Amino acid sequence: MAAIVFSMPKVYHITFSFARINLSWQNFSASKKQAFRQNEHVILLQHIVKWGIIYMMIEQVQTKNKFAFARLENIMKNYGYIPRRYLCHYEDDTIELTNGLGHALFNLTDDLLKGFTKDDRRIFCLGLNFGEFTFENVEYQFIDTANMYGLDVKECRKNDLADKRSWKVALYVDEYGNDCHFLKEERNEIWTGKLGFYQDITLYPSLPKHVVSNTHEYTLGKTFMITNFNGKDEIDQAFKKNVTIEI
Repeated sequence: MAAIVFSMPKVYHITFSFARINLSWQNFSASKKQAFRQNEHVILLQHIVKWGIIYMMIEQVQTKNKFAFARLENIMKNYGYIPRRYLCHYEDDTIELTNGLGHALFNLTDDLLKGFTKDDRRIFCLGLNFGEFTFENVEYQFIDTANMYGLDVKECRKNDLADKRSWKVALYVDEYGNDCHFLKEERNEIWTGKLGFYQDITLYPSLPKHVVSNTHEYTLGKTFMITNFNGKDEIDQAFKKNVTIEI
């Protein structure tokens, strides 16, 4: 039977077929696995369609922003970037180039951000729709995004110590499942966050249980230790100014 194939360069290869579904088993909770075993096809199909749409959205973003993806991949993997913004505020011409996820997970300096444009901002967004920002979905997409760029993610306690190649990120979700937020711990144990593309960083003297914006109230879920095993103490200065990417 014919299959429909969605492929994503270097990242995903998903095959949908009426006879067989090549979709990661880990996407399903215990109850969904039980539904699979009981041949509850309607319930299973709903979840297959949901995750299929998410993956197609990610693929569409990657296709439109392949140079931005390649640049960020080079920064994290090949050049071994480790977050070094610390408590620096964003400059006027970079503040709109990244959001809460981009700030906490990648934490690019202004020099590095200037290699991106506003059209590239999709790479800092998760492939979720309103109502789908559950802790489970956000955690899965967050880890998947980090792994895409060669970053290792492990759940940790908020007081665990990070080594020089690691940093901690806290995950938040709003109560209606319409949005998520992330904070990054700095070396001096202050946490920083960026509420969307149009806000500068906010400083927190300790990890808050709730973060409030003009439109959302986010609740703390888990904290993660992010490690770049390719990490280097200093990034190539020439690369900061070089916007040419070889794919």
